[in-house]
Amino acid sequence: MADRENVDTNTGEITSDMVELASPSELRKAFGQSVRVDDETMRGIQTFEDAMALSTELHGDVESIADVMGSGFVVTDKDELVGREMILLNWHFSAGDYGRPFASVAAVLKDGAKVIFNDGGTGICTALMDFTRSRGRWGGVHVPHGLRASEYATCPECNRPRSEYDVICTNVLSNGSECGDTSEKRLRGATYYLDTSPA
Repeated sequence: MADRENVDTNTGEITSDMVELASPSELRKAFGQSVRVDDETMRGIQTFEDAMALSTELHGDVESIADVMGSGFVVTDKDELVGREMILLNWHFSAGDYGRPFASVAAVLKDGAKVIFNDGGTGICTALMDFTRSRGRWGGVHVPHGLRASEYATCPECNRPRSEYDVICTNVLSNGSECGDTSEKRLRGATYYLDTSPA
């Protein structure tokens, strides 16, 4: 049963955060009766196209989730933002792995693309924390040259920075022991920065 404080007594409307507590009759009153599809019809769906045709038959035009829900911003790899002019619309900080903060940034590129990128490293996240601390702002920053990347070699075992010349990886792991990897193979890592060059 829904919490009565969250049900409008005139309309029977239920707030979305209380739906899981509502009874079936309260849900029908709030949302109407859903379309039920019989098992035989469901078994007959063999392809994506079959599902699209049935959805169109039952509901009319099929709507794209990007058009009806969400912000229209797409989570994007930072590699794709190197050298691309953008406006940092806003950002926020969250706790990441091992309690280290990361920044989640909503940006609009010069070509109109709306992107979100995340950074928990010593580059972008640290710069935005310093900027927010000193300026009291959480967005509205023009970055004419986009991001820049500084690449480095990493250990294939612990994925932490490791020189090409290190025979044994001496990175200390979270359990306090050294990695100890002896392979010659290296992966590539990158720290990303906001390119602060003038336009």
